[in-house]
Amino acid sequence: MSFCAAACFQLVMEADKVDFRRHMLVHLPLSKRLFGNVKGADGGNVAWMCPQVGRIWEAEGRWKESEELFPAAKEWLVEKLGEDHPDTLNAMVHLASTYRSSGRWNEAEGLDVKAMETWRTVLGPEHPDTLTSTANLAATYRSQGWWMEAEELEVKVIEAWSRVLGTELAIRYASAMPP
Repeated sequence: MSFCAAACFQLVMEADKVDFRRHMLVHLPLSKRLFGNVKGADGGNVAWMCPQVGRIWEAEGRWKESEELFPAAKEWLVEKLGEDHPDTLNAMVHLASTYRSSGRWNEAEGLDVKAMETWRTVLGPEHPDTLTSTANLAATYRSQGWWMEAEELEVKVIEAWSRVLGTELAIRYASAMPP
């Protein structure tokens, strides 16, 4: 279980390893059976592993499997680390992404708003994590056909990235914004 999660973590960092990522899927049994109860004695390790494996499922478009992993991990992280902790927020962001990808836009929107507001409070309005969460919310709005709201947020994000990172990096970030 630890090896699979570590391999998944590495794969998330190396998105271009599509063949290896797909090979890993064969070795990941059903998520619930693999990780059991997050609230158990080894909850911290499991809460770390769930998002790593979930992100691989998510990258392969296997949202149901991905969705099984994030909520329990998020709940454990909220209980142990608090809602403002970066690990908790990242689990929330990935669950929102999974919801967005599977067409559950209202649930995605709620998590996107909460993550964006928390990042803004904790890190400030122009921190890269805050801006990424804002871009995620724009993607959720766009998925719902809310073009004006999405465009407004996207323009704010690109302008802020230009101020914070410079024009060249802002263009690179803008091209990587969620579809």
